[in-house]
Amino acid sequence: MKDNSKIELTSFVDYTKKVSIRTRPFLLSVLDHFGDRIEMKTKFYSTSPSNSEFVISSKAALAAELQGRMDDLHELLIHYKETFTEDAVFTLAESIDLDMERFREDFESEYVSVRLEEDKSHAKERDVNFAPSLTINGYMYKDAWDEEALMEAINGAKAKPVEQAVVGFIHWGASAAIALLVAAIAALVFVNLGFLEDYEFLRHFKLGLNAGDADFILPLEVWI
Repeated sequence: MKDNSKIELTSFVDYTKKVSIRTRPFLLSVLDHFGDRIEMKTKFYSTSPSNSEFVISSKAALAAELQGRMDDLHELLIHYKETFTEDAVFTLAESIDLDMERFREDFESEYVSVRLEEDKSHAKERDVNFAPSLTINGYMYKDAWDEEALMEAINGAKAKPVEQAVVGFIHWGASAAIALLVAAIAALVFVNLGFLEDYEFLRHFKLGLNAGDADFILPLEVWI
């Protein structure tokens, strides 16, 4: 049976970082290869979030999105080599025939400002700490920035959704506390069902490492 589930690929962008220009071609090639099997999202993140150029360029892209033209302006913003000012991004927007009155209203709107803050929060939740960055189904892509490596990671994400969920749980801060709670409950159940001797045996069972005359051995309960 064919797997028709989509992979969510999220790109975190800072237009002031011109390294994005070098990553754009292979990213477009990957998107072309997978076609509609990829759901591509663009979000904005910067290590200097209060940087005026970052704020202006990001708000411009979000304002263009409200007219269904983010991709067009995105391409211009990535390749723009001068300082991002409001006049500069408005000129770029006008060059792709956006409704400029609406663009100005959206650019200055609370909605766009909130969207930008939401993108920053989303990046923080995903442990994004530089731009450009990518996440695949919400998990940070940490391999090489080339076409072959990214395609392999995407195929891996389609093949291992359960493994990804387990890894996500392990990296969740509360997972250790939950695991300990489950272990404590299991121990209580085990003892109350009449397996006290077996429980005590396991609790004191010793595990460790041995190398020549040196060894490092501790009871199982200490390792846990």
